[in-house]
Amino acid sequence: MRTSDTAIDRIYINSLTRNANFKTLPNHFHNYYELYYVKQGNCTLHIDSLILNMKAGNMIIIPPNLNHFVIYNTQCTRVNIYFNHMDIYDNGKPFISTFEERFLQTQAVHIPSTYVSTVNKTITEMLAEDKLDDTSTKTMMQLKFRELLIYINRFGLILSDQSNDISDPAILSIVKYISANYNQPLTLEYISEMAGLSPSYFSKKFHQVTGAGLKEFIIDTRLRHAATELLSTDHNITEVAFNTGFSDSNYFKDAFKKKYKLSPREYRKAKYTDAVLYQSIKDETN
Repeated sequence: MRTSDTAIDRIYINSLTRNANFKTLPNHFHNYYELYYVKQGNCTLHIDSLILNMKAGNMIIIPPNLNHFVIYNTQCTRVNIYFNHMDIYDNGKPFISTFEERFLQTQAVHIPSTYVSTVNKTITEMLAEDKLDDTSTKTMMQLKFRELLIYINRFGLILSDQSNDISDPAILSIVKYISANYNQPLTLEYISEMAGLSPSYFSKKFHQVTGAGLKEFIIDTRLRHAATELLSTDHNITEVAFNTGFSDSNYFKDAFKKKYKLSPREYRKAKYTDAVLYQSIKDETN
């Protein structure tokens, strides 16, 4: 069975139908992968700074620790599959050679209508197996999930850029600006002026489109870049804080621990240990 909100012990799947304007969970993340598949309808999926228009037959894999939420534009049936790193790798290598290139670049894939029934059949079998939940379910779910990924890899078409479908280009341009300039001073007055809107109206509009307040969005963007810098450099914690736009290192430490449940130092140590272990596995298999 599922052990907690921060860990799963096998692959899980669910399918739900929601009406337009259904109140969804706010910006959230989890510590495992999520395959998001739209079976029917249309929704807007927000993944960090990406805003993707998801239509029937579209799917995307959301990596761990990326904030995301969805807005339903029509009645929509979606399927969520939650899985761990070990479910797609064998001896340190993806079981599909092109998996990382095709699936782990936070890009959507479309299943042509000719092949939708094949994909949906496997999903239906996974849903039935998930409900059965006996001693064989863990193994069966992994086998069926790999079958699903093989079909998606065989039939799926990569969608290069769905951001053009977003109906609010002013907010989209601000999201992209923040992503590129997260380490610079960013204030509501400055950002709203860039968008050509009053601060109060901009704040309301930004929250409607992104599901987050401007300050919350900026802080989250900075924290994601800080997490990357912690793992890719030997910069001390204060340097990382300043490099990613935080003027107060103590505030940075508190915000980081709130998001990742570890202090910056603990996060670096834990992830570094994981990386060394993963590299040692790869070296043994090469």
